[in-house]
Amino acid sequence: MKVFDMAALFGTDTKALLTATMLDFTAHRTAHCILLIGLFVHVPTHCVTPMASASASLSATSRPTDTLATIVDVVFMGLMSANQIRNANALAFSDPNAQLDLRFGPPSL
Repeated sequence: MKVFDMAALFGTDTKALLTATMLDFTAHRTAHCILLIGLFVHVPTHCVTPMASASASLSATSRPTDTLATIVDVVFMGLMSANQIRNANALAFSDPNAQLDLRFGPPSL
């Protein structure tokens, strides 16, 4: 994944991401460099928990085989709970391991 893509995923800028991860951001086209597999990346963002006074809005595109549990574990790496995702998206599922029903797309506002 490119530095730019990782920053966009978490709603931060590339300079902040590189600085937090202690990588040199003075090199030419650093934002388009590919992050190494297994590299631990520090993401400067607000924590999305009930205890936090402020939170960032994070989004991800779900796949047909996703469950709330896999989204929590794989996409957001445990930064939020299945209940937080369910509540933020007005989902009625009770089992976090149940496959998401994506036939009708996201709820309309």
